[in-house]
Amino acid sequence: MPAVRYLLFDLDGTLVDSAPGICPSYRAACLALGYGEPADDLIRPLIGLPLLHMVRAVVPTALDDEAIAAFVRCYRTEFERTALPATTCFPGVVAELTRWRAEGRGLAVATSKHQHVTRAVLRRAGIEPLFDAVVGGDDVPNGKPAPDTALHALALLGAPAAEAALVGDTTLDIAMARAAGVPAYAISHGVHDRPTLEAARPVAIVDQFEELAAYLG
Repeated sequence: MPAVRYLLFDLDGTLVDSAPGICPSYRAACLALGYGEPADDLIRPLIGLPLLHMVRAVVPTALDDEAIAAFVRCYRTEFERTALPATTCFPGVVAELTRWRAEGRGLAVATSKHQHVTRAVLRRAGIEPLFDAVVGGDDVPNGKPAPDTALHALALLGAPAAEAALVGDTTLDIAMARAAGVPAYAISHGVHDRPTLEAARPVAIVDQFEELAAYLG
């Protein structure tokens, strides 16, 4: 049995290349509601945050609860129309997940996306059956970088933190893993670049998904 028996994964930027769909969905929602068009450079670093945090950071004016709810509805409509059909896994993801699954490892997704959206993305990417547990942002009281999402995933897997590892593409993922007592590994093909990830001090950083095998078996 491998030393790392349980593997937790962020979704956006880690398993699936979602930025090319998320950014235009945000721009479309902003334009539709008259907030102006934010640049991708503003949106990309926020991917991985809970949706409400992203809205407040992207929209230049203060929004009340009703306006935020309207934005979320508009964004989700655009996401289903634009981002979801364009969702694809990064190279190597399907093969490695399939191998780990065949070895009997416990696999979980730990993401800020709501559960039903996460499931839709996983189905679209063709990898939903490979996971034993899926934890979304609406399943826990506190989103990343709080440890709640990782801890809930561990609980669903029946996994001790000492036998688990988490893979993510942002400093939020690394901070969440650290708070949950889980070693964090970073991948640089997502939202945060290598220098940003290095500052968060994960166990290791890889550039390609297949390179995780050198650390996780």
